[in-house]
Amino acid sequence: MKIARAVAVLGLAFGTLGVAQAPAGAAGSTVVTYIYVKNVKTGKCLAVDTTSNLLRQGTCWRPEARFEKTTLPVLTLRMRSTYVNRCVDSNYEEGRVYTSPPAGRRKCSSTDRGQTWKLGTGTTDGRLSPVSSGMYLFFEDGGGVSLHEHTSDSDLVDNMDFKILYQN
Repeated sequence: MKIARAVAVLGLAFGTLGVAQAPAGAAGSTVVTYIYVKNVKTGKCLAVDTTSNLLRQGTCWRPEARFEKTTLPVLTLRMRSTYVNRCVDSNYEEGRVYTSPPAGRRKCSSTDRGQTWKLGTGTTDGRLSPVSSGMYLFFEDGGGVSLHEHTSDSDLVDNMDFKILYQN
């Protein structure tokens, strides 16, 4: 564990690592990585709309589609746009997905349940859902992004399946 910390510190000092990662076994720790959230059906990624606080479907690997993912204990995560420094947020009563300013210095709120998400199996793919609801992130056929209730309708299921792409 001391070696992993020393490598992270040296990497940051010499600019070779983009982010510091907590040692894998650290209890209660958070891990920060950079991700793109890709919809399996459309091949598009979750992206910020730079003219509003809304989210949209965009081209993967573009700056507006890059998010800082903070992995939390119990298979949950928070996502902050590195492009506009805003957090992915939701209002499940209205089915809305949008961005909110960070609660502190580049940190999403630890008390806003609309900013805490869970991902399917908790690994790299599945459905994204705010922990405050039973609704799922949904890519609309017209290019919009919203929340949608669970469904077994085969025409809609693929609009809710996502793959997390990690940036090295």
